[in-house]
Amino acid sequence: MLCSDCGTCYPIVEGVPDFGAGGEYYGEMPQETMKALLAEIPQIGWKEAVYKYLCARSPWAYQIVMDETRADWQFLLSLGRNHSVLDVGSGWGTISVPLSRRCGHVVAMDSTLERCQFLKLRCIEDDVYNVLPVRANILESPLCENQFDLVVFNGSLEWIGESNLTGSPRSLQLEALKSAQKLCREDGFLYIGIENSYGSKYLLGFPDDHAGIKGISFLPRGEADELSALTRGKPYRTYTYSHEEYRNMVEEAGFCDIEFYYPLPDYKSATYIASLEGDYRIPLEFLLTHLYDPYVLSTSHWHGQMGLEFWRTVGQLERVAAKLQVLHCFAASFSIIARKR
Repeated sequence: MLCSDCGTCYPIVEGVPDFGAGGEYYGEMPQETMKALLAEIPQIGWKEAVYKYLCARSPWAYQIVMDETRADWQFLLSLGRNHSVLDVGSGWGTISVPLSRRCGHVVAMDSTLERCQFLKLRCIEDDVYNVLPVRANILESPLCENQFDLVVFNGSLEWIGESNLTGSPRSLQLEALKSAQKLCREDGFLYIGIENSYGSKYLLGFPDDHAGIKGISFLPRGEADELSALTRGKPYRTYTYSHEEYRNMVEEAGFCDIEFYYPLPDYKSATYIASLEGDYRIPLEFLLTHLYDPYVLSTSHWHGQMGLEFWRTVGQLERVAAKLQVLHCFAASFSIIARKR
């Protein structure tokens, strides 16, 4: 592929346009194991290959790859065949493929070539022809501006600072959102799925989903760096924020009409999605009291370590928070939708 502006030539690797993204590999398994998985897909299929190489190694990652409820937030938006979508940090395609069934075109952007190659093979096997995996970095986007109706950061915005060490995590995250704003068409939308740094589960002692350290998400950033360096040997750069801080950042990036939703149990696998706008007390009290069962969390692969009583306590706290109209401060994670200003 040749850039008409600067003349740079980019390779296409096994059907994947490769714009480069720092050259580092990131994944749920070692790079050589991932390559072995890719090599077997033509013979046994992508589902069997993922089961063989990922299920025993990382059950929680296997569940996330296979569970399309991760993309159910899409029904909050009126999407159709005339819409184009950019999925930033597309990973295994668990968002891109469901979106492709409603939208005309999906560009699946990821910084790891092997993940893009996996998605390409998955789409070929499943007869999905409107998803284009590209290896690229949203901070150095090779894509033309004003071409997408929706830009998605589902479980990817928090990793921007970890994959790029040239600036503060927040400034890099803001830069990524500003890039998304430029890529959106007029009145285009932004979607973010991400954890709340003050989620009730964190306040009650659940380890941070990214650093694996209790309490680190609501420490002052300097103290969080020190704790992370002592515990993991590297600084804390997977920043998450509060409800108010997310709103401020999204507004600063050039978006408006910002709406928050609470995906339960969280944005990674949503059984329910409830609005956190307006007077949400009655519907959320009803949902948390009569419909939502914390037992779901106590038996899931990535939450089971805390036990049923822990999640019952989380549920009790959330019911009180809903009654007091402050659940938006303590929700475990958010689905955020905003429109380009």
